[in-house]
Amino acid sequence: MRESLTNDNPRVRSAAIRRLAPVAGAQRDLIALRDDPVRLVRMDAAWRTINPLERDQAHREELMRYMDYISDQPAGAARQAQLAVVEHRLDDAESWILKTAAWDPTSPATQHMLGRIMTMRLSYEEAENAFLKASELESQSAEHPYALALLYAEIERPHRALAALEKTVLIDPSFGRAWYNLGLAHAQLNALENAVMALRRAEALMAGSPDAPYALATVLLRQRDVNAAREAALRARAINPQHQPSRQLLGSLVKPTR
Repeated sequence: MRESLTNDNPRVRSAAIRRLAPVAGAQRDLIALRDDPVRLVRMDAAWRTINPLERDQAHREELMRYMDYISDQPAGAARQAQLAVVEHRLDDAESWILKTAAWDPTSPATQHMLGRIMTMRLSYEEAENAFLKASELESQSAEHPYALALLYAEIERPHRALAALEKTVLIDPSFGRAWYNLGLAHAQLNALENAVMALRRAEALMAGSPDAPYALATVLLRQRDVNAAREAALRARAINPQHQPSRQLLGSLVKPTR
């Protein structure tokens, strides 16, 4: 993909920008393409390297002219909402996403973004309705019930959060972070056996994260299984030796007697 950033074909360069944008460490390569001779490439690079702390006025002015030009259509209005979120302009974000939803009420992506923005605005009922509508419009996407579960957890409705998480993993059994949150939800409701099963599944799916084995260790401790808890905490520390919660937990455990 990095080699494709210098391809002679601007469409190839543009596609490479879109693929590399989520990759850690790729931003520096993309920033250089803000000065590409082709506007398509410049706009893709500028859009995917937006930084609210940066004061790159020349590139921002061209991007904003482009955004103004396309914002009379749903996709352009949605981009205006995204930009406003990145720049912490929540009033503008709400205004643009409501306009997008009015123009295109059957778009699950728009309803999902509306839910996110309303959550940030602390308008929880509107956020819930938006996520529910997104789920109705796109019933086989795990993204919408997962966002709904996080909302319910934030507003302390644990039973609803649990139900939404169960729906999430039913749709996508490989969604490790959803299994992790499902384990936490079961633990919060004192369903410890279910919590252990969900967290073991999360650990298998999230091999590079210490979160699941550490959470599993805390649940096993509540079950008074000290040895299994220690083993889980050791696995968490092995993944990330600097993971302070697992280090502290291990330090608090009495070493097993021989």
